[in-house]
Amino acid sequence: AIAANIAHYAAWYDLLPRLSCPVMLLRAKGNDAVPDEDFSRMRDTIPNCKAYEVSNPDHNVHLGDKEEFYSHFDDFLSRIGS
Repeated sequence: AIAANIAHYAAWYDLLPRLSCPVMLLRAKGNDAVPDEDFSRMRDTIPNCKAYEVSNPDHNVHLGDKEEFYSHFDDFLSRIGS
């Protein structure tokens, strides 16, 4: 998978400003899957983006701490519903 990603890598940051729907950007704090620089760049590039970090470093952010995840999810939904 890593070799395929390297062989077929395409820059996608230029696509982010074209997103027209509300976006919930979520990552696990302390997990290296999404470095700080990438998270900040995505957050700052995506229009109508609400970014959150969950405290549990589990890669499965929706399972690590369900209560925390759903509080962020509820916040996001309340913001786009108004």
